[in-house]
Amino acid sequence: MSTMEYTVQQLAKLSGVSKRTLHYYDEIDLLKPKAIRSNGYRIYGSEEVTRLQQILFFKSFGLSLIEIQTIMAQDKVTIYQTLQSQQMKLIQQKISLEQQIQALAKYNKNTKEK
Repeated sequence: MSTMEYTVQQLAKLSGVSKRTLHYYDEIDLLKPKAIRSNGYRIYGSEEVTRLQQILFFKSFGLSLIEIQTIMAQDKVTIYQTLQSQQMKLIQQKISLEQQIQALAKYNKNTKEK
């Protein structure tokens, strides 16, 4: 074995995702194993590990699995545009949260002074 190969259990431990999640990603064609052994064990190689890292990266930005599937099927320009759009959504959420925090702080200050 010249390249690293991982079973579902090994990849789950390495990546911090559950075995069930890896099975689900396989079911929805988001992350397919590079091979399935005769005993039914799914085998993942370095390309699959890289793809899983990308999936987890995109998930960390709040993208849904459907959005991630769409992104990963696109070219780099489309990926860039999608991520730019997601960045703008997150900025808007941040602004909204900051406004809510300021409003609560003002309310708490006024309540405390009464």
